[in-house]
Amino acid sequence: MVREATLDDAPAIARLAARTFHLACPPTTSAEAIAAHIRDELNAERFAEHMVASDFFVVDAGDGEVCGYVMIAHDPPPIDQDWSNPVELRRIYVDTDRHSNLRVWDYKTGQSRNFSRLKQDNPTASGRFLQLPIYAIAAETSFGRGPLPTQAKYWFLSGGSRDKPIGYAVTDEVKERALSVVEVVLDGYRRGIFPPRPKVHSHLYDCPSCQPDGADRLTKEGFELLLQADELADYRAVIDE
Repeated sequence: MVREATLDDAPAIARLAARTFHLACPPTTSAEAIAAHIRDELNAERFAEHMVASDFFVVDAGDGEVCGYVMIAHDPPPIDQDWSNPVELRRIYVDTDRHSNLRVWDYKTGQSRNFSRLKQDNPTASGRFLQLPIYAIAAETSFGRGPLPTQAKYWFLSGGSRDKPIGYAVTDEVKERALSVVEVVLDGYRRGIFPPRPKVHSHLYDCPSCQPDGADRLTKEGFELLLQADELADYRAVIDE
């Protein structure tokens, strides 16, 4: 959320300035010079002084931090003109992870409990959810890749899950893993392999299309026996993650 800053935001703005000031420096600027400027000019006290005569706007990042700030000054420019109400956009900085990076949101009206197993190292929750990496790949194909991995998240709109997104950075490793799951699915379609996984074997995940008549076709023990077939080796590797 973008909002007008207050004096209470000065420490957070100073921390953001310390993280981003080097982006505005020529490559020949020494690390010592950058550190000295951050120490002397980009501390919370200096920002509080600037706020007396300038307008500041920030972008909230949560937990008392900000990920962007703008400083609008009203000093007359150093030229011989009559300026009754000068306005100058003097500073604008944004955290590097927000620089031209793609963000993918999949809005959900249900609860988040079915998605709790999603993690960076298990991005499809053992083959259940392919939307985030697939959407991220589609977005990168259409808009190009940013300097950092695309962020993809589910945003839940109701109940206690509201405003508590679940997701991850779609790194090359995540995309590789997701596409390997897609290949297992496609291979199963091509070969006509549709193992009837019972609900009790899938962490109680409710999949109506898996049990169209509302009843499991196999017990948990029967399904585990079926999984030993060589034809299901790749499928078994996916669901055992």
